[in-house]
Amino acid sequence: MHYKTAITINQATSRVFAVMTQLDNIQDLMDEVERSWQVTDGPVGLGTVMIERMRFGPMRADISWEITEFELNRLCTFEGNTTFGATQVSYLFEDTNDGSRVTAEVNAQLRGAFRLVQPVIRFLHMRNRNRYLKEIKDIVEYK
Repeated sequence: MHYKTAITINQATSRVFAVMTQLDNIQDLMDEVERSWQVTDGPVGLGTVMIERMRFGPMRADISWEITEFELNRLCTFEGNTTFGATQVSYLFEDTNDGSRVTAEVNAQLRGAFRLVQPVIRFLHMRNRNRYLKEIKDIVEYK
């Protein structure tokens, strides 16, 4: 499963990047995340590991994510094994005349029965990712 989605945010790239890499507040930005926390010491960067306690309907799962690519104010990539399969989520940050453009790219290797419902999972996942980016936009533009 693969998709890309993007949003333009009327704020400096450094501000948008800072908000999106505060790993302990993701539950305030994504409906399906009940709690998130960083498990490695130090500042967020290459090798940082975080846990998200996710809610999928009646199911709950703790998902471990590792930052596998990190360029300050430009790129942050997370990789993890989720309930659905191995997943990579990358955020690319670019300066624009209007502020910043954030592109989210998701690659997931669905396993088992999840492959049968890939179109539904893709739709739900993309909808949630778009909500997340919109929430980031609202926070950095209006707060």
